[in-house]
Amino acid sequence: MLITAVDQLSVMAKGRQYRESAHLLEATSQLLTHFEPYAAVARIRELKGTVTTIKEDLTEEILQAFNRVTLQAQAAAEPGEFSDAHAGAGDFKTLSEAW
Repeated sequence: MLITAVDQLSVMAKGRQYRESAHLLEATSQLLTHFEPYAAVARIRELKGTVTTIKEDLTEEILQAFNRVTLQAQAAAEPGEFSDAHAGAGDFKTLSEAW
């Protein structure tokens, strides 16, 4: 079950499906608490590390998206100042799931 949850989390995170990722992060965290007595097992350490990495990556990705949205909002007031080619309308949809 833990392996499946981590695999699903990885897929959802790569697809920027933040709501599903949040639920899976919670589920994997709860599952990992049951495996704490086996923390010395290599596979458990690996799965825990994967979850940690995904969580850090999601955090960074969401913060960057919020920064792009902030720039878009500023550009509405000063259109000549905005030049982020990575920002897009999709940021608004995915960020609504991230909060």
